[in-house]
Amino acid sequence: MHAGLSALVQRDPLFGTFAAATIAALEVPRPKPSKPAGRPVADFLSKFHAGILLAHEKREKPMPMYTPVDRAAARLSVTVDKLRELESFGWISVVERNGVLYIPGHHEYKAKFILHLQQVRKLNSQQISTVLLAEEPPYSLADIDRILADKPCDQASAQEELAHESWRIRR
Repeated sequence: MHAGLSALVQRDPLFGTFAAATIAALEVPRPKPSKPAGRPVADFLSKFHAGILLAHEKREKPMPMYTPVDRAAARLSVTVDKLRELESFGWISVVERNGVLYIPGHHEYKAKFILHLQQVRKLNSQQISTVLLAEEPPYSLADIDRILADKPCDQASAQEELAHESWRIRR
């Protein structure tokens, strides 16, 4: 492979997938001369598509972009209302499309973390807000005690106060 092409593939994985599919389509043996040539463009495109599918199968499967809220609630063993409550605090987002509620995949992961903080660690909403403001994904349960020790709960930040004030207004 050419050095410039190799560098481009390393910088842009999507281009690498495209390049792998193109190479896979071009490396397929040519049809025997006894058969009519057929549709060379259609044959190339079908082989190209197969190459893209093969390249994607070799990669990790990404988390689904959006999940229906009822399915996420079932996986988390909570009600849809509980997820809406987490949304009312501003901790996760729930979107509606065509009358169906969806939760982004990364917010389902965040909801699982929040539910652990509530149910297992018995943290209140201000403590959870403190932890979420200090942590970024991937969340670590090991840092929770350090975060809460660094900031006493009676000293809420402006962001935490705003989140809790908006939640009080919505109720």
